[in-house]
Amino acid sequence: MWPAGRDMSRWKTAACFVSWLALCPDNDISGGRVLWRGARKAHHRAGQLFRMAAYSLDRSATPLGEYLRRMKAKIGPQAAHTATAH
Repeated sequence: MWPAGRDMSRWKTAACFVSWLALCPDNDISGGRVLWRGARKAHHRAGQLFRMAAYSLDRSATPLGEYLRRMKAKIGPQAAHTATAH
């Protein structure tokens, strides 16, 4: 079961919540150099719901749909859906 509910006091910031959902990049950095880039591997139902919502915006005429299409052209479809879910 998803432990978040309505009580968001478990996370200090929205960035902490998004990281918990695995909707943020997981870059390994050492000495100021990026060694590896990718998405975090975690399977939370809430994160999956946000991704599914982002998938549905492909042909939407809303600002979120425009953002998704712009990101798809810029960084590719998989990363664009994660960025939109974020």
